[in-house]
Amino acid sequence: MSIPAVVVVTVNTIPILTVSSQTICSGGTATLTASGASTYSWSTGATTGSITVTPTVNTTYTLNGVSASGCTAIAVTASVVLGPAPSLTVNSATICAGESATLTASGVSSYSWGTGASTPSIVVSPSATAVYTLSGQQAGCPVVVTASAGVQVNALPLISVSGNTVLCAGQSTSLTALGASSYSWSTGAVSSQITLSPSVTASYTVTGTNTVTGCKNVFTQSVVVNALPLVGINGSLTVCNGSATQLNASGALSYTWNTGASSTTLSVNPPVTTNYSVSGMDANGCLGTASVTVNVSAIPVITVSGGSVCAGQSFTFSPSGAISYTYNPGGNPVATPSATTIYTISGSNATGCTGTATAIINVLTTPTVSAGTDITVTSGDTFTLGGTTNASSYTWAPSQGLSNPNSLQPTGTAQATTVFTLIVNSAGGCTASSTVMLVVNNLPVNNRLVGELQIANYMSPNGDGQNDTWKVNNPSLIKDYEVNIVDQWGNTIYSKNGNYNNDWDGTRNGQILPDGVYYYIISEGGSVKYSGSITILR
Repeated sequence: MSIPAVVVVTVNTIPILTVSSQTICSGGTATLTASGASTYSWSTGATTGSITVTPTVNTTYTLNGVSASGCTAIAVTASVVLGPAPSLTVNSATICAGESATLTASGVSSYSWGTGASTPSIVVSPSATAVYTLSGQQAGCPVVVTASAGVQVNALPLISVSGNTVLCAGQSTSLTALGASSYSWSTGAVSSQITLSPSVTASYTVTGTNTVTGCKNVFTQSVVVNALPLVGINGSLTVCNGSATQLNASGALSYTWNTGASSTTLSVNPPVTTNYSVSGMDANGCLGTASVTVNVSAIPVITVSGGSVCAGQSFTFSPSGAISYTYNPGGNPVATPSATTIYTISGSNATGCTGTATAIINVLTTPTVSAGTDITVTSGDTFTLGGTTNASSYTWAPSQGLSNPNSLQPTGTAQATTVFTLIVNSAGGCTASSTVMLVVNNLPVNNRLVGELQIANYMSPNGDGQNDTWKVNNPSLIKDYEVNIVDQWGNTIYSKNGNYNNDWDGTRNGQILPDGVYYYIISEGGSVKYSGSITILR
């Protein structure tokens, strides 16, 4: 038997070729790449997997291929079409000085700017109008295209502001903007001129616009506000009519008074209450003001009367028209002139103003008088008083028992020891007196011993413990007697009815008596028992 032969027939797949058509710019190069076979054959004669062609017209290229098994593929074609050359475009711009512009190019796939940038868009900030260049290529196209973009730079308006920019507090100013077509202030105003009254230093901003280019610029103006000087006036603001006062201005460099004076100090002598004001200017030229009222007080009208006094007497002034007074000479309202004197009395009112008046005190001559010498007689004897004087009228006291008390030398009958006083008056009313003692029964008048009673005729009340009181040696002997001590005019200065105990100290109602001669009378039942003199000598 025969074994049949087996034949294996291998069927290889026919390769499928692929190649892409391209569109290139004129003069450009296209690369055609084949796939699907092991070997290739182009209509250009090339046998590589890819070919680079630079057709001048639209061209179709045929590709044949054979697989590794030797199978031949169905031929395919690829077209290379010549398109138009690339076109590069870019925008221009108009800006204001200080602004930026964005330039954007298109039409190619790669860019190269003159600034070195390689992006489609660039941002530029020229200070003046400028032209920017760039070049570009489309992918696969060797043609380099160029373009330029202009950036016009418009100048900003030159803004300025005019007006007074240094003020004094309380002043106003107008600021005027220049250099643009329209304006807008930080205050909200939209006019070229604004009026301001700032209370403190402040800044104001204006934005000016050139309506043709639309460019804007800003200007800031500071307005300085200087404080007003604190002007003051000091001095006495109350004057007496006819007196002057000095007003002193302070707080500034120069001054102008409402009187027209331009000095720092103003002396005024207003006839009535008057207002004075002053303006003071400081180094900034700012003015401050102050005012005061100078009150004018009336001079008090002093009324006072003078008079006449006898020598040694006092006169008391009683002025009116003021609230306090001074007296010259003397210094007090009680005057005891030794001779006729003119006194000046000054009186001040509540405001311190002083008026004056004068008064004359006439000192009248005191008449001379003498009652004569003491007389010693026996009870029942006739006695004659021997008075002398230059006065025009006179009288004796006591007058009882005298023949004529208005006679200088009256007579009488002695009854008891008595002190007679001769009182005389001058034509001007001045009075003088003198005393004389009539001692009856020959009673001693000096210090003596009467029985067991010794009576002192001397005392020295000076506080040394010696003879400070008037003493009798045995007060019990006169305990039932009345003791009276009189001065030379017969005035009783001490009296005690019984129980005298050496206690009279040379005073009258507590007031120290002057040194001199005084008289004691010791009586019982109205009858004088003892009398005599007491000399006080400190």
